[in-house]
Amino acid sequence: MESQMNFADNQTLAVDPEVRRTLSPAERWYWILDQVSPLNIVSWASIPGQIPDGLFEQAAQVLRSRHPLLRVSVEAKPDGTQPTFVSAPSTNLRIRRIAAVDDRVLWKQAMAGTELSTPLDPSSGCMVRITEVVHDAGALAEMHVVVLTLSHVIGDAVSATTLLAELIEIAGELSVGQASAIDREPGPPVISSRALLAPDRSLPRSHRGAVGLARVFLSVVEQLRQARQRPVRLVAREEVPHEDRATRIVSRTISGVDFQKLSAACDAHSVQLRSAVTVALAWAIRRLNDGSVSGRVCIGVGDDTRKAVAPGADDLVMGAYTTLSPTLISYGPVDEFWSRVLEVDHSSSCRIDRGDHITPLLSMQFISPPSVGKSANAVKMAEQRGPGNVMHVSVRTDSSSASPWEVSPLEFAVSLSATGLLGACTTVSDSSLQWNTVFAERVVAAADAESVADSASALLLAVL
Repeated sequence: MESQMNFADNQTLAVDPEVRRTLSPAERWYWILDQVSPLNIVSWASIPGQIPDGLFEQAAQVLRSRHPLLRVSVEAKPDGTQPTFVSAPSTNLRIRRIAAVDDRVLWKQAMAGTELSTPLDPSSGCMVRITEVVHDAGALAEMHVVVLTLSHVIGDAVSATTLLAELIEIAGELSVGQASAIDREPGPPVISSRALLAPDRSLPRSHRGAVGLARVFLSVVEQLRQARQRPVRLVAREEVPHEDRATRIVSRTISGVDFQKLSAACDAHSVQLRSAVTVALAWAIRRLNDGSVSGRVCIGVGDDTRKAVAPGADDLVMGAYTTLSPTLISYGPVDEFWSRVLEVDHSSSCRIDRGDHITPLLSMQFISPPSVGKSANAVKMAEQRGPGNVMHVSVRTDSSSASPWEVSPLEFAVSLSATGLLGACTTVSDSSLQWNTVFAERVVAAADAESVADSASALLLAVL
């Protein structure tokens, strides 16, 4: 087993602002999946009003200067092994600017789907791309949508949404002449954050050595126990080669009075909103399968490991820190909904308290293949038995912002690549729940994805 280092015990190892190292097992796994079928994280937000050309281009250079992982690309040996982070060939982060005239709702679904299914090229430049879409340019209704697409090799949903928020904040500072991070005239250089160790290379003591191996063993035993209960999993409606798979999106929003009631209900039951969404998603999947009133559904719930793996780090810790934990959810009558939510919420809290959400990072050392050419069995196993079959990843966003603009709630979506069929990507703010259901096109029927989105959101409102 590869040696482990704890960030808290080895902070001096993370001082260099540049990342020049071999990919860790987890990073290598995401890099391999991305070559099999795109694995992107896409975040976006809307800003009404007129914004000068080139403002986000300038802000993007500040963003790139701040974060080491935005300055890397990946190179590997001719046989595809030993992928390594190297300096990105491009020194600038270019922004594509598009004038849009389509319906904004239809555009969002089309744009997000395109970004989710179009691979980034880590060998030719930065592992992020930014697009500025301008609706109704020059009119009173002018609207700018900023889209940030991040490779899952260097980030997760928290990384993508936080980067986008920072980009908008920088652009806002520049727009009003309050460029605290960079001057228009030559001035002090922008200070780069520290280049941290990879998430699975900075595990706490509780996940190293013999104790770590024991955790992996117990995790496997638990997964076998769950498998014996034969939980519901989505089955492909059509066999589509991995290289031809595309991720599409269905969007729903709960806001206003409905959101206030939903938040109040969660508070009254002492549960997290993400747990309520997880149960609603599981029940919608069960209804889609056969409409019965019993049985269990397995949902891969996203857990953020940053507090455990990178304590005391900078505000934005870039990297793929989110793990998926398989969660079995019982299906039943509507009057049992909040009881099921309480079970899921309690299970989630206990999992994090025990540190079990970190174990998947350690497990990557044993399941990550050396190259794409030797990944067929691992990909097949992850697709058939992994927790990503149906998943839920949730991000809570901070409504406070230094931006001078009225920015919409941030949203995100994730590519399903070769290991998932459907997922819920939810963003919780102080005023709304943004729910983007992603699905593997053709593998899952578009009508079924719509049905799941409608059924789950309707259930949340029905139990208020």
